[in-house]
Amino acid sequence: MRKRPAGCHWSWCSPARSSPSSTSFIVNVALPSIETDLDAGSATLSLVVADYGLTFAVGMITGGRLGDLYGRRRMFLTGLALFTLTSAACGLAPSAEVLVAARFLQGAAGALLTPQVLAIPPPSTPGGAGGRRSRPTGSRWGSPASSASSSAARSSRRT
Repeated sequence: MRKRPAGCHWSWCSPARSSPSSTSFIVNVALPSIETDLDAGSATLSLVVADYGLTFAVGMITGGRLGDLYGRRRMFLTGLALFTLTSAACGLAPSAEVLVAARFLQGAAGALLTPQVLAIPPPSTPGGAGGRRSRPTGSRWGSPASSASSSAARSSRRT
């Protein structure tokens, strides 16, 4: 019987990789509904968007370090559980203030989850297959950035 590699099975890591990054897009689409349903002002709506991004960005290095110290698999599962709970809290928030607090915590949970997802697949796949599996992700995230910078460079040459 083949021994399973330690770490995360790719089928779990792939959706977990996109969940924290897609959350900002989902919230931006939902802002008009949040404004009317929770009677939120423009400052509160700004906090709903900014809280997540701020805590996510600030916590990424700490989340990666916690994975190094306590194990990537443990921190992945903890981050996934916390991200799921905070996502439910965001969806069930009875007021704008609760939503702002839940988004803050959701950003921290995403910061704990994402570094583990990015670090787990390569070591957990046998025979170097992790490098082959990581390439589509790199090209998916890298292509829009390179296209945008190429477009900006072309437009700046025209002026």
